Amino acid sequence: MTTAMHEGSGASFEALDGWVVRTDVVGESGIVAIEPEDDGAAYRASLVLIVEELGEITFADWQDLADASLPATLVDYQLLDAELVTVGGSPGGRRLAHYATDEGRSVTMEQWFTKADGRGYVLTATVDTLRYDLFADELSRAAGSLSLPGARR
Repeated sequence: MTTAMHEGSGASFEALDGWVVRTDVVGESGIVAIEPEDDGAAYRASLVLIVEELGEITFADWQDLADASLPATLVDYQLLDAELVTVGGSPGGRRLAHYATDEGRSVTMEQWFTKADGRGYVLTATVDTLRYDLFADELSRAAGSLSLPGARR
């Protein structure tokens, strides 16, 4: 596995074997691990870690904003599952959803999120829906490897 580290925050996760880690896709707020190119895969799966300064906003208010914005920004967004879980050693949550890309491709998104020391951390896995079962366990392991700065593991 390759460690993907967000330089600005020190947060990191273990990317899937062979995946390409890029820091130039989402700017200073995040880091991306992308499935290797494959002529047979029409959509490349990805893991994206976004770190944002939240200041005094509560975890609940932050997630209420996310729950309101996701259906407004993603085509045919459908929440499939949500739960409170520990993420990177901190209280957090997980959501599983489905939406359509701009090209009409069906994708499944799984997110793990937490707030620690005034920052919000969101690790988003996205994969075409027909291949989700092939990746689900590995994506969950990557999420379980999320390490936050100063967190004890």
